This record gives sequence, C-alpha cells and structure tokens, in this order.
Amino acid sequence: MGSLSFTNAGGSAVSITYLKINDTVLIKKNNSPDYPDVKIKNISISDKNSLVINYDQKNWKDFERFWLSIEVDGISYAVDLNRDHYFFGGDYRYPGEGSAIVYFFSGFNENKSMVQLNQVYGKAGDNNLTYCSDFKYLNQTTAT
Repeated sequence: MGSLSFTNAGGSAVSITYLKINDTVLIKKNNSPDYPDVKIKNISISDKNSLVINYDQKNWKDFERFWLSIEVDGISYAVDLNRDHYFFGGDYRYPGEGSAIVYFFSGFNENKSMVQLNQVYGKAGDNNLTYCSDFKYLNQTTAT
C-alpha cells in the first residue's frame, strides 16, 4: 500500500481543494458528475496538524503526474508536477503503491503569492524516511 501525508507548518489552516495523482482524483472541492467516485470533497488541515490518505492505484515506479490545489484564507494556490519536474530523490520518491510520502506546507513567501512545499519519502512500512533537498512552490491562482 502507498500512503500520502500532508503536514501543515505554515501558520494558517490549509484546505486541500483538489488532488489528482496520475489518472486518479482523490480530492475535489465541488463534487462533479465528471468525478463520481471522489469520496473526499474538501480537507482542512489546521496549523501543526496532518492528514494521511492512501494512494495505491499505481506503483510508485509508474508515476506520471501530481496536481494539487489548496486554499489559505480564501486565496487559491496550485502546483502541477509531471515526472520530470517532480521532487529530486531516489527510489520511492514518487507517490504510489510501495511508497510513503510526507508533504510539508512550510510557509509563504513575503508577499504571500507562493506556498512552499517540501517532501520526505521512503519505502512503505519503513520508518526511515529520506528528506528531499528540493522544494516546490504552489503559486497563487484565481479563485476556485
């Protein structure tokens, strides 16, 4: 099984409004007939808290793409990472069956136009996680 953990260390509550990995929509704010199987509609993570969900529709080796949208204090932010632009690292760094991924919302830039996202990863079931020296930004978008 694969797991994803989102930890908020940014100071303000973070609502995950959209999460899609490969072809699977895991979270969608507004339920749509286009995504009838989506069970999670919106997740709010208060400061210094975490959310853990499972994702094992594909093996971590078959990772293709990661889309994430969030809202903080009514402002929307998003990132779209394909395999070539995903976090640096070794085996198990991609979400999927066999991996354990922890994402950290670690704060804002000075004008609050971006949210920094960090990652640690490892083999599912192993307590030894590897930090990634790479980080990504969710950029401010128009309202969702």
